[in-house]
Amino acid sequence: MMISIQAPKLQGALKQMIEILNANQSDCVSTLDFLDKGILSPAAGIAILKKKGVIFETTYRTLTDRSGRVRKNIACYKIVGVAVL
Repeated sequence: MMISIQAPKLQGALKQMIEILNANQSDCVSTLDFLDKGILSPAAGIAILKKKGVIFETTYRTLTDRSGRVRKNIACYKIVGVAVL
């Protein structure tokens, strides 16, 4: 099921995060993905979006970053619903 979040009131990094999450609904978006796209504080942005009513499924994975270093317990987010935005 595709969930498209419209966020006209959001600006800057939060708007960019919603665009990234909307574009990647078939898979989760990791903290490393957000960092690669220039989002400096993904966890803080996710916390704000949760307060605004976005419902996420969060999983933790072991991933390899761009430099080849293995990172453990990297948060991966997927939108599963919206209460109120």
